[in-house]
Parts: sequence; structure tokens; C-alpha cells
Amino acid sequence: MDNEPVNKSERRLKPIYKILLAAMGLMTACCIALVAWYSYDMSTPKGQATATAIAAKLAVTRAEQTAIAVMTVTEAAKPTNTVPPTDTPIPTKTLPPTGTALPTSTSTPTNTPIPSSTPNLAPPFSEIAENYNRMTDAQWEAYAELLRGALALDWEGTIREVDKGEIFGGYKVIIDAGRDTFVPEVYIDDVPEALALSLNKGARVRFSGVINYASNTFGLTIQFDGDTVTITTVDSTR
Repeated sequence: MDNEPVNKSERRLKPIYKILLAAMGLMTACCIALVAWYSYDMSTPKGQATATAIAAKLAVTRAEQTAIAVMTVTEAAKPTNTVPPTDTPIPTKTLPPTGTALPTSTSTPTNTPIPSSTPNLAPPFSEIAENYNRMTDAQWEAYAELLRGALALDWEGTIREVDKGEIFGGYKVIIDAGRDTFVPEVYIDDVPEALALSLNKGARVRFSGVINYASNTFGLTIQFDGDTVTITTVDSTR
């Protein structure tokens, strides 16, 4: 009676043992088949090429890992850049202050002379006479404005007359400048008395002065400023 439970337990375990044995046998058969297949596959060229590629890939991976490790160790071993020490400037000696120079005297600026205005030079009388003959009235008026205030130098002519003013007084000298016309060309008002009385009719003279105006109303007439005129006689025998 005591052995009956044990037998029942053994009967229950027998199917489990059989299953385990069958599974182990199946696994063993699979391993043997896998080894056989691998051995067969490695014996073919394709299998050898696949195995070689796998081995090369594993070798490359290991080499890369080794290189990375070496680089990491090398970078860690490099010394950091050390900043070179700067030169400490040597303090310079402070010189004692020298005596202050006395200011020099400033020279007084000299006055710059104001240049006097130089009048324009008038052309020769012959040129004025030529322009009178060829110019229209409009052209002559513009030309006469250019002659106003111009300085005539060393013109020559013959004394036509010396008149004493009846109303305003003073002396007027009338000169023929060489055109041989009925109307004389040059009139000089307010000539000093001593100069006016020293001039003879028909005397050959040389004169200079500032032109007041030039007119073509009654022939060519040119009036001079008597305060600026100089008249000298010319030896007609030369």
C-alpha cells in the first residue's frame, strides 16, 4: 500500500522525461545538421568569400577602435599651450624739471603797402583813328567805353589853339593829332595857366594823360583830364 503513491508519481513523470529526451535529441540533431551545413558551405567558393568578408569587416572594425583609442590617449597626453611671460618694463628715471624758457619778444608786423591802381594803357592815336573810320555808331559806343579812363602815353600833335574860358575860367588846349581834318581831335580842359601861356600856335608837342571820353558826334574828338596831362614841346628841326 505504501509503494502505490510512488508508482503513481513515476508513471506521471515518464511522459515528461520522454518529452525532454525528444527535445534534446531534436536539438542535437539540429546542431549536427547546422555544423554539417556550415562545413559544407565553407567548402564552397561562395561560402569562403562570405567568411573572408566577415573576417575583414571585423578586422577593420577592430582597427578603427584601436586607432580611436590611440588618438584619445595621444590628445590627452599633449601639453597645453603655455603663455610666455611678458617682459616687465624697466622703470625709467624721471629727470628733474629744467628751467622754463623765457618767451621771446614778438616782432611787430609791418604794414603792407596797398598797391596803387595802374590805369589801362590806351592804344596809339593812329589805331583809334582807324577804328573810328571803320566802326558803326554802335560799335564805336562800346569801343569808347573801353577808352574811358585809359592812359595815353607820348602822343604827338600840333597846337591848334589855346582858349581861356569866359564862363568857367581856366585854359583849354586844342591839338591836331595828325589826321589833317577841319575839326581838331584832342581837347584838354583846365590846363594850368603857366603851361597854357607857354604854348605857341603851330608848335609841335608831345603829351600824355588820362582820357575822359572819345566821341564821334562831330568827327573824332578825344577829351583829356587836364589834371593828369603833361605837355612838352618837340624840336621840329630834328
